[in-house]
Amino acid sequence: MKQMHAQLDSIESSQRVTNNHEGEAFHSEGNNAQPFRHDHRTGPGHHNHRDARDLRDYDDRMSKVKIEAPTFDGSLDPWVFTDWLRQMEQFFDWYYWAENKKVRFAKMKLTGWANLFWEDLEYTLVLNQQPLITDWPEMKVILLKNYLPPTYKSSLLNEWDCLKQGTSSVMDHIERFKEYKRRCQIVEEEVITLNRFKKGLNPDLMKELIIRGVTSLDHAYELTRNYELATKSLFVQRSEPCRAYSNPH
Repeated sequence: MKQMHAQLDSIESSQRVTNNHEGEAFHSEGNNAQPFRHDHRTGPGHHNHRDARDLRDYDDRMSKVKIEAPTFDGSLDPWVFTDWLRQMEQFFDWYYWAENKKVRFAKMKLTGWANLFWEDLEYTLVLNQQPLITDWPEMKVILLKNYLPPTYKSSLLNEWDCLKQGTSSVMDHIERFKEYKRRCQIVEEEVITLNRFKKGLNPDLMKELIIRGVTSLDHAYELTRNYELATKSLFVQRSEPCRAYSNPH
């Protein structure tokens, strides 16, 4: 165990040295940067006009970049649906469209059973002489009600609470933990999230975090990764065959 802690301390010390060098390099570059010099010949309004023109040129260039939007086939897997919804939101963040245009576009991205569901919904609205859906937030609410079960949030939170590392590597476990954290989207104190992470780790890692008094999630991620790295390093050292030396005659 002492050898393990020595290996772990060595890894953390090496990381601190690397971070310090990176910080010094950053400050060095900042000190060597050329100071801004105002050109009085251009007049006080010159920079404002230039900045506005550059911004318009940038927006024009960005608008020409083609972003593909995903389709949704009506899968009953909640993760498939929420992933589609999140990607559609990212797509709409890129293009500044009116709400009714968003709805028309989103309808084209519904395929299979999802397309049939929406067609049936619109048919029912027409029969009842009710207005069609033209607001993207309203469309999202309807889709959420249809494709996310009422128990989705509570079930997801329960799965997150029960998440265990098991035979998974630390890196894989951290990524799965982060995925659940992103999907649950709950607001809680960091210490509560940290406790969720601790109790899902294997006993040796959980004990290490407790002994070292870790109080932040980022530190817990870093320490558990370094612990696994140190463990593998010691295993490799012990697994190396001893070299046989022959005594010279």
